[in-house]
Amino acid sequence: MPIICGSRQLASTRAFSFLIFLLLNMARFAHKPGPKNEAPYEREQRRLVAAAIEAKEAGELRRSDALFSQAFDIYFDRSIAEQRAFVRLMLGDSSGYCSDLEFFADRDEEKLHKQFETACVTRDTLPFIHSGLAASRFPDVSTVQRVTKRSDGRTEYTMLDKDGDVKIRISTALGETIFMLCDEMPQFQGGEREMYKFFGKNMKYPTAALYHFAVQIQPKMRRYFPRRRDETFAGRSEEVVA
Repeated sequence: MPIICGSRQLASTRAFSFLIFLLLNMARFAHKPGPKNEAPYEREQRRLVAAAIEAKEAGELRRSDALFSQAFDIYFDRSIAEQRAFVRLMLGDSSGYCSDLEFFADRDEEKLHKQFETACVTRDTLPFIHSGLAASRFPDVSTVQRVTKRSDGRTEYTMLDKDGDVKIRISTALGETIFMLCDEMPQFQGGEREMYKFFGKNMKYPTAALYHFAVQIQPKMRRYFPRRRDETFAGRSEEVVA
């Protein structure tokens, strides 16, 4: 029996996440003024970074961490993630350190990637019967490859059949299960082209938010597409968190 991702199970798609990231940041990427014409959010970020470095040198590590976090929230910047990672390591915050290290480990030299794998990732392979997963829920699975990330405590299970072929992949954390790979993946009604049309028609941003990025409050938009049992989508739900 094929395993189908249901109504509340979200498929993990990096391409989709990257698209949303670009849409949310397009105004900032499009406008990169020089030092003489620095945007307000860039001045605020520079001020926060300077304050964070000063706090670190003064031994106020928690304040430094908080200031680096505020600066990072303003603009996607690798150097800030690196500096914050060092502060978190000094604080003994292994989860926070791994979260920052993961941010640039996949985009950088092999040394950093190995450092992340050694310090922040646990991998093992075990027979399915020892995995703790229900055989009735995942039939025809022989072996499980398990990866646990210290950054968020999430464990990814890749399940293989007796021939070594991947059957399904799930990710779990805090009682939540995300189906990343199924026999039949969920699809937007009408396909990918209709999905992009939907975003083009319905994704709207206030003019002020597009051209004058707010540095004190950065809204985060979450969009949900509830899926009915008959494979249709039940409209759209939005939540804005300041």
